[in-house]
Amino acid sequence: MILATKLHFKYGSPSYPSEQDIQSIYLSGEGLEGFYPKEQVYDMLVRGKVIRVNIYPYPLLEEMTSYKGEKYVRSMPNESRHDNLLNLPRV
Repeated sequence: MILATKLHFKYGSPSYPSEQDIQSIYLSGEGLEGFYPKEQVYDMLVRGKVIRVNIYPYPLLEEMTSYKGEKYVRSMPNESRHDNLLNLPRV
């Protein structure tokens, strides 16, 4: 099983200095160990990899595309009010 365990964020841009965006996700399991860019994680999901968030109830990650065509991932919705992925520790 592959688990997403930590997040690395990119903060702000000149236009939106307080905005935060996931830059990379730490993956562990099945030979993976380290930070991977969110676009690479997206591609892994498209190729059929199963990745879960390391927070109970361990929701699956799913690939998404923004209205601008940007690749990103999120955890599948569950009874939590917030995306479980965003509750992972930040480094």
